[in-house]
Amino acid sequence: MNELTKEEVYHVAHLARINVTDDEVKKYQVQLRQILDEIERINEIKVKTDEILISPTDNKNVYREDIGIDEDVDIFKNAPRKSGNYIEIARFVNE
Repeated sequence: MNELTKEEVYHVAHLARINVTDDEVKKYQVQLRQILDEIERINEIKVKTDEILISPTDNKNVYREDIGIDEDVDIFKNAPRKSGNYIEIARFVNE
């Protein structure tokens, strides 16, 4: 394709919040066109999107059975406060 116009380059520079000189505009006309041509080539690629990728692997989560612990275990003996099968702790989350 042909080069971008000077106005298009100045518009892109304005969007990027940069100042460009006339010499830079000539250089950017060619470079920006090359970038746009590459983007067009990428857009022409046919991509099959039949399958939705949820996870890149087929690994499944393996869960273990939740097993309660006996109250005679040392952690309950050393706990300063407990309520049934739970150890009470000081609140540490602020709302």
